[in-house]
Amino acid sequence: MKLKLTLLALPVLFFAAAASSQVYRWTDAQGRVHYGDSPPQEAKTEQVKISVQSFGGPAVVDYVSILKRPIKSDARPSRADVALYTTSWCGVCKQAKAWLSGKQIPFQEYDVENNEQARSDFLAMGGGGVPVILVGEQRMRGFSAGKLEGMLKKSGY
Repeated sequence: MKLKLTLLALPVLFFAAAASSQVYRWTDAQGRVHYGDSPPQEAKTEQVKISVQSFGGPAVVDYVSILKRPIKSDARPSRADVALYTTSWCGVCKQAKAWLSGKQIPFQEYDVENNEQARSDFLAMGGGGVPVILVGEQRMRGFSAGKLEGMLKKSGY
């Protein structure tokens, strides 16, 4: 019984540790701002408070047209581009990326913990959990292979 409880608790502890990683902001000698989990020792750092959740529940598809700058790709200029808003620790994000890669569908990934513009866009579109997947003006919160395939077909893939 104790062994079963221990085995059940291990994944919870693993994900809790991954989700509580620290993110730091620092400026280099050239004045460029960087974000990461391990800044240089000589850098003056500022801890960044991030509260991004992994999307729980079934994937939800809706429409959004909030980004100030369109996402451009030369890979398939006649079709809607695919963008993923993710974090490095999100297992559902990894599933979405693997599915797209397996189907050889080009996509642009934006890490909302390590990219200030990505975080700003993520918050502007009401992102509360990752992944958020955009196909043109269609938005999916979470990941469902079937729903993503439908979004892609609707956009001409």
